[in-house]
Amino acid sequence: RMAAQKCQQKDTNVLPLTSCFLFPAAEEGEYFLKVLIPSYAAGSIIGKGGQTIVQLQKETGATIKLSKSKDFYPGTTERVCLIQGTVEALNGVHDFIAEKVREMPQSTQKTEPVSILQPQTTVNPDRVKQVRSLRVGLK
Repeated sequence: RMAAQKCQQKDTNVLPLTSCFLFPAAEEGEYFLKVLIPSYAAGSIIGKGGQTIVQLQKETGATIKLSKSKDFYPGTTERVCLIQGTVEALNGVHDFIAEKVREMPQSTQKTEPVSILQPQTTVNPDRVKQVRSLRVGLK
């Protein structure tokens, strides 16, 4: 089992985090971050023909994988985004996702959670259903 490291958010005005966990990847200095994305915001994150997500990967050096359009995290209508990279790359991708969610017209109607998930391999079986949640700071 891999231990999670608690990280500090550099800009708490972007997303007021209740907690943030990074999980070591196979490569030294790289981590995984799992984020739930409201389904209505996925298109703006992916971009036309995947151009936006490809550009984001080039700019940050992160690897980004998004679940298929109808493949939601259990019990939600949110898609899972798995990000692998350095801490700086994860922060860059996370900030980009938060901004895209904030820009969507649906986000002004209600507060949507953007959640960071712990991989099940690192979670106590009694706590598998727990999700550490982030609230997007919407005005």
